[in-house]
Amino acid sequence: MVEKKYYSFTSPIGRLVSGTPGSFRTTDTLGAPLIYKTGPKKGEPKKDFSIGVAYRKDQADVPAFIRELTGYAAKEWPNIFDADLKCSYDSFASKITDGDSTKMNKKQRRPCDNPDWRGCWIVWYSSDREPECVSKRAKSRLNANEIKTGYYVRVKASTSRNTGDTPGMYMNLEGVELFGYGPEISNRPDPTEAFREKEAEAIPEGMSDVPLEAGDVPVKPREATPAPPPAPPASDKVSYQGVVYAKEELRKRGWSEAQISSLPMA
Repeated sequence: MVEKKYYSFTSPIGRLVSGTPGSFRTTDTLGAPLIYKTGPKKGEPKKDFSIGVAYRKDQADVPAFIRELTGYAAKEWPNIFDADLKCSYDSFASKITDGDSTKMNKKQRRPCDNPDWRGCWIVWYSSDREPECVSKRAKSRLNANEIKTGYYVRVKASTSRNTGDTPGMYMNLEGVELFGYGPEISNRPDPTEAFREKEAEAIPEGMSDVPLEAGDVPVKPREATPAPPPAPPASDKVSYQGVVYAKEELRKRGWSEAQISSLPMA
């Protein structure tokens, strides 16, 4: 068995645009519990501390930093990188996002539509334990919750070859240094987006499109949006993280019907 290599690095100053060092999740995007898949803790519950840091492309030390990370990936996956560090595998999990990309991600969103990402490279770090947090130039230790989304940080981390089915790299979060402050970013979903995506199906009796005075007769509201036509018969296969599964196979693995129905059809 080939010994796993870890490449340690300290990042330039970037802006924390997703997550905080003190927050974690215990389920995946489908709501399934996170567990260790390999190693001595295999099968045990797992915590995931994840953050995304945006580094401006026009910042003097950022191009060399991104090239350094890509160089580590090329060492581990030499068959899919050329001499110019261009990757030939479209689904390579580099943990680096181009903030100007117009390509839809897994959540069907374009990175370029996020104003805090434009003009930046976003590097995604994660760990199963809370990272050590310090003030500028490590003058003092900080509570992880003191570092808010939107603040400016440096990250101490390492990168290593992943162990999954899809080629890629891990960005292992070790420490975060608070370097400066910026406007806080709320990671809560925009409610206006949800209302735009789903139309009301029925209009209650007695509702008016305009405010009423006492004794007024309600104005007949506009007709509700017609319900969409029935969906075509569902496929028996779905896709998860680029792999096609039969629904019955996922049921045997303990997936609920709600989790399975949320996956795209294959």
